[in-house]
Amino acid sequence: MKRIYILLGLAAALAAGQYLETTIEFSPGTEPGTPVAMVWNSTDNRIYVADEYGRNLGVIDGATNDKLAPIAAANRVVALVYNPDQNKVYAPSSVSDTLAIIDGATGAVTFITAGGSMTDVCYNPANNRVYAMAYGGSTVEVIDGAADTVMAHIPVGYTPQHIVANPTNNKVYVSDWNDQNLMVIDCSTDSVTVTMDFEENCEWLCYNPQEKKVYCALRMNNQVKVIGGANDSVLATVSVSGRPYQMAWNPRDNRVYCTAVNGDYVAVIDGAGDTVVAAIDVGDGPCAVVIDTAANKAWVANFSGNSVTVIDCATLAVDTTIAVGRGPVALAYNPAGGRIYTANKNDTSVSVLREDDSSAVKETYGDDLRTTSAAVTIVRGVLKIGDRGRKTGDRAEMLDAAGRKVMDLAPGANNVSRLAPGVYFVHLGLSAVSRQPSIRSS
Repeated sequence: MKRIYILLGLAAALAAGQYLETTIEFSPGTEPGTPVAMVWNSTDNRIYVADEYGRNLGVIDGATNDKLAPIAAANRVVALVYNPDQNKVYAPSSVSDTLAIIDGATGAVTFITAGGSMTDVCYNPANNRVYAMAYGGSTVEVIDGAADTVMAHIPVGYTPQHIVANPTNNKVYVSDWNDQNLMVIDCSTDSVTVTMDFEENCEWLCYNPQEKKVYCALRMNNQVKVIGGANDSVLATVSVSGRPYQMAWNPRDNRVYCTAVNGDYVAVIDGAGDTVVAAIDVGDGPCAVVIDTAANKAWVANFSGNSVTVIDCATLAVDTTIAVGRGPVALAYNPAGGRIYTANKNDTSVSVLREDDSSAVKETYGDDLRTTSAAVTIVRGVLKIGDRGRKTGDRAEMLDAAGRKVMDLAPGANNVSRLAPGVYFVHLGLSAVSRQPSIRSS
């Protein structure tokens, strides 16, 4: 049975991908030309986009997808963090000692001087402080969230890579690439209290608040170290082949989703048992993952595949793969709008994806798509169903985007003007049908 896609009230043809709502293009020079990091402001429902090679932050309205006025911040920002207690966004420069602090309500920017070029940053809600990893100075800079002042410069390793907060135990963890260790900062004293030597390059970090565990990816060694947040000891070593990379914890199932950037899959680690319970094939070069807690799905950015794969966390199966811009490198989740944003590093754009596909233009994959014509017929109010080759007893029906039948279709003219604009499907019992009509209601 062929499935034909019907679009009501939409001028676009079926070129848009499943779950793809829109693509926001930026103008290099005045807006982010190389989007590499994003953060969602939960107070004002805005998304901030960092530019790896410029100084202007892009700002997106989370309700309307409109571009707002860009913000002149620090130069070459590659990491962002949001402080919900103070409604501030922190944008550290990766090439200087300047850190920009943006007031979420007014857009005003405060610049402070830190200890060197900064490549990662995290917020600790336990003490309302921001910890910026100063790669250039081999320190972690501690910023008071209320006063916007640097409180301390904490010496760490030679090449710090990433940083994550453990607010339950009031600690911050810093991975180091060349020194091959993980440092633990006690945030009550803002000093390093524990250094764990893994004899391998330490990189991405993830925190599981339910189990009070920290996960450290040893990319070159194909391992993930599991550290107990209370006593800072290694609880387990999990094998993840294919170069484990960025990770995200899902509170819905207490699992950690770990991208394997060279293996083109996602390893699913059980948060309680510290074992891999599934290996899910995704696109080429998975490098970022974010959890959509409302829909219980994991969204994976495939950098080399120019796509995003959606994993159903209930079934641990791929739901769909969506074509986005070139080089998707970072993701942000907006629970208020049910949207996921993809920073397309090589395409000066951000793709906006929806967790509810009923509001987006849909697309199919596989044999049906390859054998179906791309021709589009625009019909206003009436859909004509041909009867050539139709067998006695064959039925045709129209379904809405949720799969519910909205009307039966007969050979000849069918009045569809009463249907609300949206995405509809036609199921035909005709093997010879090869067109994809698009209908616009009048």
